[in-house]
Amino acid sequence: MVRRRTFDQVGGMDERFFPAWFEDVDLCRRILEAGWTIFFVPRANFRHQGGSSVARLGAARMKQLYYQNLERYMAKHHGLLGRAVTRSLIVTGMGLRVAGSALVGNGDGMRTYGSVMKAALKGWKEPAPTTSPA
Repeated sequence: MVRRRTFDQVGGMDERFFPAWFEDVDLCRRILEAGWTIFFVPRANFRHQGGSSVARLGAARMKQLYYQNLERYMAKHHGLLGRAVTRSLIVTGMGLRVAGSALVGNGDGMRTYGSVMKAALKGWKEPAPTTSPA
């Protein structure tokens, strides 16, 4: 839960993170930077109807979006150096995952992690979706 005036003051959700990942982390960071306090209430219960983005885009595309949005978050809050370090770590990690997938004969893993590595190396030429679902 977020107070409406807080949400409005920090500019709401950054739609560049659509359809998933890091929009909530970014919002919380901006709330804290604006001087507000975030409270953790472990007994609070909320129901989340999740998984629709993964079903619509597919697991491989969602992995790419996760890492693309990780890099986007780092660039937004840590500048070009943060972006460069993050991208190099993503490429290294994906290379290790491709190798691990090859060792166990996981062709899907090789393709998925390879496509993420390729996209990161190319600078995410394929843009993240920019329009919200209706």
